[in-house]
Amino acid sequence: MTEGIRHRRLRDQYEQLLRPKRHNETTRTRYEKLRRLVVLKGIPPESSRERSTHKSLCSLRGRIWKMLLGVRVVDAQQYVRYVHLRAPVAMQAKIEKDILRTFKNNHDYHQRVSDGQLRRVLNAYVSWIHEGTNECANDSGSGGGEGGLYVQGMNVLAAPFLYVMNELDAYACLCRLLNHHCPQYITKDLRGAHDGALLLQTIVEYIDPELATHLSTAYHGDWGSVTSLPTLLSLSASKPIALSELLKLWDALFACGVHMNVVFTAAHIILLRDRLLAGGHAELQAMLCIQRDLPMLDADLLVTLSLHIVRKLPDDMYQQLEKHPYTQAQVVQ
Repeated sequence: MTEGIRHRRLRDQYEQLLRPKRHNETTRTRYEKLRRLVVLKGIPPESSRERSTHKSLCSLRGRIWKMLLGVRVVDAQQYVRYVHLRAPVAMQAKIEKDILRTFKNNHDYHQRVSDGQLRRVLNAYVSWIHEGTNECANDSGSGGGEGGLYVQGMNVLAAPFLYVMNELDAYACLCRLLNHHCPQYITKDLRGAHDGALLLQTIVEYIDPELATHLSTAYHGDWGSVTSLPTLLSLSASKPIALSELLKLWDALFACGVHMNVVFTAAHIILLRDRLLAGGHAELQAMLCIQRDLPMLDADLLVTLSLHIVRKLPDDMYQQLEKHPYTQAQVVQ
């Protein structure tokens, strides 16, 4: 079977799952079939038609992501209103700084996504959060809260959505991702990411004690946050990874759950074990913190190793891992 025929058949399988539910098939059943298909077969490359309509229509990958994230209703009027509301001035300044850094040297990304699109999506997201918090504060009589919070790096969470779908759908997916799938990652103290860093250490200690001891010695115990916080907050978008590979990594992330973000990071560290074990503190700093001179990530290899790691984890450790994006973790040591 030629590659082209295989991709067409796979595309047909996805189209059947994305259509309105068939007789005697629940939405949940279709969702589970979709998850398995993504993990086992991947998503075929975009078609020439998708490349020419990406600004107005949602690509196959975009439609799959929407279903995996649970985005069902997209309100265009709401989006336009939040774009025009504009985020608080302090948030706008942060957004502008991040826009300049977004996939800075990626020509393919900048051919497809404009700074204006990214600016509108981020502005609308912050306006939505800000308005919602103000309404809650007025109702309860309590002031403040975390509304309007813009966490540095949200630009690289919005950008992949804009690459695979239109602006309106990208906004809906960003809102759903941050406020339903990993709300602890966007609190003022970034609690979910810090818990993820502790879980990262725990997982590496369990899977590869020698490597964990080496890292703990070099960083005097707390190496998870020092080396991996940007990676965890960006869902691996800050790593040395091609955009095409990042999209494949996010396919698996949305299919398996955002908690797999931590396992992907652990798997990457384990893939680097020989170089890490051979290096002193300066080499560890260059590889893990600055991410200098690292090979580009292979998404398929990373996902395969991550699934292997997950199968080895004790149930209590996995349960903590699974719930940490939603609730404060009690990390298993």
